[in-house]
Amino acid sequence: MKRIFSQIKTRIDAIESHPLFRDVHTLEAEQIPSMMKVWAPMFIHLSMTFRDVNRMFYAYLQPRDAYEREITAHADVDATHWRFLLDDLKTIGNDDDPCFYEEHLKQIWSDAGAPIRRYMYALVVRAQSCGESPYLRVASMESGEATVKLFFATTRLMAGRFKQVTGKTLKYFGEDHIRSEIDHAVDTPLFEKITIDDTTATTALTLVDAHFDKFKEFLDAKYFITFGTVSYTHLRAHETSLH
Repeated sequence: MKRIFSQIKTRIDAIESHPLFRDVHTLEAEQIPSMMKVWAPMFIHLSMTFRDVNRMFYAYLQPRDAYEREITAHADVDATHWRFLLDDLKTIGNDDDPCFYEEHLKQIWSDAGAPIRRYMYALVVRAQSCGESPYLRVASMESGEATVKLFFATTRLMAGRFKQVTGKTLKYFGEDHIRSEIDHAVDTPLFEKITIDDTTATTALTLVDAHFDKFKEFLDAKYFITFGTVSYTHLRAHETSLH
């Protein structure tokens, strides 16, 4: 399994150079509140699907050994993080709009939101493909954990600037989420002691690379939403027009 975790590190080191992680530092604090009006709703589909992935495909109903218990314990925690997003939607003020539900549904399932949905649907397929193997599950799970920590360490910066302007604290995009990830990290040394067969190793490496390939597409989409030439007001109007 050490080879699998090494590949995850290699891929995370490479993806750190994505322009999103560089250019997010150029955002002015005053831009953040209106930007989060767009960002936050588009994470509803992601966070709720992530909950299902953890509960349906990662967690074991009856863990039989230390590996299955470790995976299940982590999945159980990750399946609760959608509550942080619910708090943030209220804090950001998205629920003040009388068309709250209609607008958000249209945003989530708009063409602009399609890359995020594709990212999550691909995750569902990979998680399902792991079957009962704890080694494949942890390969898929830890690939996601690595990118989650990288991405939400970046949104923590945005949450800090949001607080500068509004005086309000974000949880999903701020400290609470990333802290939960760190405090409840999978015990990877437990798995590093395991030697898996070549077939399982090849499948696990395929899962890792597939995740990072899709994550790159996700980052590209978030970059456009954040730094595209259209204004946030125009983008919101575009995203809420479904045919």
